[in-house]
Amino acid sequence: MNIFKSILFAFFAVTTYAQTATISGILQLPPNVSIDTNLYIVNVEQVGTGLTFSKKLRNNQVAPNNPIYTYDFDLPINQNYKISISTTDTKDVLNGVSTLDMVMIQRHILGIAPFTETVRLIQADANANGVVTVSDIVELRALILGINTTFSSGRNIFVVTQEAQPKFNYTVSNLNANVTGLDFYRIKIGDVNGSAIGF
Repeated sequence: MNIFKSILFAFFAVTTYAQTATISGILQLPPNVSIDTNLYIVNVEQVGTGLTFSKKLRNNQVAPNNPIYTYDFDLPINQNYKISISTTDTKDVLNGVSTLDMVMIQRHILGIAPFTETVRLIQADANANGVVTVSDIVELRALILGINTTFSSGRNIFVVTQEAQPKFNYTVSNLNANVTGLDFYRIKIGDVNGSAIGF
């Protein structure tokens, strides 16, 4: 009887662990804009376990010149997850970057016209250190003058959550059912006035 109970417990333990739910989303892009999916990696961290699942975005193009970049993961239930998209896309580093962006950052720092939107603070963080300071103006000036050809952080684009207050990742707590709509969009670093093409 004890052996039977042990086998039954093991069966239910394995069955429970094997249960999964799907999380999914889209990288939102303007119409007719395409990306190199090799440069965009979706990362899912299983909080507290050290496990990370990663894959490239998938292009589910349904019409000519109108790619749709999606992702989905089947994950064990009853776990907490953080979902983010990292990119090494450094194409067109000066796209949307101008002296006007420098002026806007300066006015923010001086308190003349402080940024009130999270997205503006992210765009203004040219050196990607998490704060907006004079060093971000110096960073943009070096690019505009041709002194540097890349940002010092090696980054060119942030990928953030599609929310009113964008963040760098979504958090899903105690996953127990399919979760859709975990969508992201791209932010061009240094493009404070939103003039970059393709964003």
